[in-house]
Amino acid sequence: MQLDETLAASRSMKGPLGAAAFVVLQGLRQAGAPPGEVDSIATILHRWLPALPSADADVLIQVLTRRVDEARESDAYAEMVRLGGRLTMVEAHILHDALNQQGLFSRLKHEHLSSADIPYPNTDVEVWVRAGDLDRAKAICEAVQTDDGAAPVACNHCNEENPAHFAYCWACGRAIDLPAEG
Repeated sequence: MQLDETLAASRSMKGPLGAAAFVVLQGLRQAGAPPGEVDSIATILHRWLPALPSADADVLIQVLTRRVDEARESDAYAEMVRLGGRLTMVEAHILHDALNQQGLFSRLKHEHLSSADIPYPNTDVEVWVRAGDLDRAKAICEAVQTDDGAAPVACNHCNEENPAHFAYCWACGRAIDLPAEG
């Protein structure tokens, strides 16, 4: 699965509950559930979720938000390894975004401590990735940190200038279509 395409497809189901329903359906498809059964579930979701009273939808959205937050907090770094540390907040965010744009999950550690106005040891930001993604993440990290002298490129959507290694515009978030070399 590719992150950008899956995210775009998820927008076919509106709102947070639609996003949750999409994730369940996509998860079933990826797990190999019979297509007919997944289609039946999709039909039920498309028919009945819009009929949910808004007060009930609000409660379910709060439950979903809290459960996602709980999962992030409890196992935030389980099965993850430190990719890099001693980064400024800006450097860490550039690397974090580059990893996410390539479909790799990453987390920032010490992000808020690094901006504290008090002396505190270990306040440099760290980037953590899943252990199985470490080799690919190292390659992305190296590409981001390598200054090959390439001229910046303008986003063809908003015309903002971006470093040559950016796949997505830092300003508008859309894919940068590089001119063909020739």
